[in-house]
Amino acid sequence: MPCSERHAVHYSTRDLKHPPPRVESCSAHFGAMPDKASDPLLAQLSKTLEKDEEQREAMIKKIKGIVVFVIDGNRWTLDLREGKGTLAKGPPPESEKADITLTIKDADFVRLVMGKLGPQQAFLMRKLKISGSMALAMKLQPILDAAAPQAKM
Repeated sequence: MPCSERHAVHYSTRDLKHPPPRVESCSAHFGAMPDKASDPLLAQLSKTLEKDEEQREAMIKKIKGIVVFVIDGNRWTLDLREGKGTLAKGPPPESEKADITLTIKDADFVRLVMGKLGPQQAFLMRKLKISGSMALAMKLQPILDAAAPQAKM
């Protein structure tokens, strides 16, 4: 079924000189879309950890542990222990335990990283579930900042 039929949009012909073009398929119109809206943000976090040694070392010094994000059921492990600084898809190895696990929906994670939703607000509204060290949860802002899209100049 064409995209325009599945996602009906109603236009007033009074407001338009010409009707909008008919789109035959979502993928043809938008190109390859990421599976989740959080994927590019997690990729940015990974890129920051790889390329920005100063920021990576600052996060390691502040966090000193393993953070697991559960975003719509998908697990991402952020290892910020001494000498590490990596982000990997999946749970931590069985021999290691997460110091904190953050469970959140994809759209809420995006809002959190983009600064449209504060971490405390998300927690109080039950959009963010935290298990593990609450003290560590209070130190997560640098991680969210590192995941935010960087302006290109």
